[in-house]
Amino acid sequence: MVAALAACGGGSKSTRPEAPMQLEPMQLEPICEFGMGVLYMTVASPHAPFSNEFQSAEATAHREYELASTALEKQDHATAAAHHLSCSQAYAGVQATDPQRAHATKNAEVCFGNAAYNYASAGTFASTGKAKLEAAAVVDPALRPALEKLLASPPHDCTK
Repeated sequence: MVAALAACGGGSKSTRPEAPMQLEPMQLEPICEFGMGVLYMTVASPHAPFSNEFQSAEATAHREYELASTALEKQDHATAAAHHLSCSQAYAGVQATDPQRAHATKNAEVCFGNAAYNYASAGTFASTGKAKLEAAAVVDPALRPALEKLLASPPHDCTK
C-alpha cells in the first residue's frame, strides 16, 4: 500500500513552482442583439380621458410598432428602425396639456430607443440614425431628454 501511494505521489505536495499559464488575448465581437422595449398600455378614466389627438396617436404608434416587429422577424433592422421612429413621431401631436401626454411621452421614448438600437443593428446609427433621431427630438421636444440620455452612451454600429 505504501508503494502504491508513493507511485501516485502519495498525497505529498510538489515543491516545484508551476509556470504561469500564457493566455492569448480574446477578440470579442460587439454585441449586436438588442432587446426591444414594449409599449405601455393605458386605460381612460374620468380624470384622464382620451383626447382625439391621443387616440389617433396611439392607433398610429401601435400600427407602426407592429410593422417594426414584422420587419424584425425578417431581420430587417433598417425598416424596423424607420417604423420605430414613425412610432415615436406619432405622439408629437399630443399636446402638453393633454391628460395622456405623460403616457404619450413614455411610449414615444420606447419607440425612440428601439429606433436607435435598430439603426445600430443595421450599421447605420452613426451615418444616418443619429441625425434622424435628432430631427425627431426637434419636432417633439418631449423627446429631448431621451435623446440626451441616448447620446450620452450611444449604441455602436454593428457590422455583419
